[in-house]
Order: sequence, then C-alpha cells, then structure tokens
Amino acid sequence: MHGRFFARRAEWFEPMDTPHLALWWLPEGTLPTIEDAKQRLTSIGANGDTADAFTFRLTFPPPREAKTAT
Repeated sequence: MHGRFFARRAEWFEPMDTPHLALWWLPEGTLPTIEDAKQRLTSIGANGDTADAFTFRLTFPPPREAKTAT
C-alpha cells in the first residue's frame, strides 16, 4: 500500500535535487541514528544505490551474519 502513495509523491511534494530516502540493513536489536541516515544519503548521492545504502529502485539482500569458527 505504501508504494502506491510513494509513487504519487510528485502530486504533493516539490522535486528535490539531493537524495531524500535511504534504506540499509541493520543488525537485529540496533537502532539507526540521524548521523547514520546522513551518511547513507551522502553515499547514495555520491555512489548511487549500493549494498551500503539503497532505495526502492534497487534493493540488496540482507548481509549474511559472520559465522564464528568452531
């Protein structure tokens, strides 16, 4: 449902010259900070969508958890 409204955002908002949305995977139990978000937006502006920061246009799977040696 959210995607339908997001697709119509041009009806309600002025276009922005800089990225305004960033998605990224977080380890379970952690919370993002404002600084995290700023860094991800900067990353998208400089590099486009990457596994570090991406948009709905191009998503990446969650990173695999590092396995400990036994």
